Amino acid sequence: MRNLPYGVEGIENLTDRGEVIGYVVADALPHGSGIDGPWLVRETKAGTFWCSNGYHAMDEIGAYCCWNAFTAIVAVEPNGKLVLKRVMLRHPNYHSHNVDLRNHLWYEIHYSIDDGYVPAEMLAFPPRAARPAKSAEPTITRAPAGVITALSNFGPYTGLDRKEQVKFLNGRTFTLILYRAFNACGLIGTEYNGIGVMDDDERKVLVDNHAVVSSGFYGATPKQWLEFDRIKTLDWEGFRAFVNGHKRSRYSI
Repeated sequence: MRNLPYGVEGIENLTDRGEVIGYVVADALPHGSGIDGPWLVRETKAGTFWCSNGYHAMDEIGAYCCWNAFTAIVAVEPNGKLVLKRVMLRHPNYHSHNVDLRNHLWYEIHYSIDDGYVPAEMLAFPPRAARPAKSAEPTITRAPAGVITALSNFGPYTGLDRKEQVKFLNGRTFTLILYRAFNACGLIGTEYNGIGVMDDDERKVLVDNHAVVSSGFYGATPKQWLEFDRIKTLDWEGFRAFVNGHKRSRYSI
């Protein structure tokens, strides 16, 4: 069982392919702006994903007053793009503002998943026979407290999920790391996570926080793993273009 994306309490799938794609869908969903509960993502027989959560509503004086349960239906187009199909309010306690609330949820979810794509490798995942639906109680995988610091580190880059060295024909050598947090003198910041590129020849940090997500506490996401694999297979010109064009690049190579 892989680690769940941040803010997701469960992914229920009917097929093996749905499990793989479900993680990409879950990782693209928004958090905040009233969407304060944990997401539960369910694969349907139609191949869409029903994503359930709750909107934390406020009253006239700005105090939280109630929860509005809702479900967003997300589909995956043939090219892998995530598309929001519908938003349903299941238990509206916010009667006079149902239309406004639905529109608010639509835009929040739409813009959050608009750049989301299921990589071709995942779309090509060989379909298998449908499996019986899982029990109503979702399986929840949570990282226990302290697990990040228990993993290996690379300097202040803490909780390594992967570490690999890449060598090019011109003799240049770099180390790629996939980390969960940054250790700032004992303060573990999980908001600083992703892929880092270390220049072994210069013994300097070249790029960090690439493909960053909202929190690295639950471990690397499927998209981060795929991006790590993409970077390590680049040729020298492709690698140079990636580094030199990155907003977090310390210097050009």
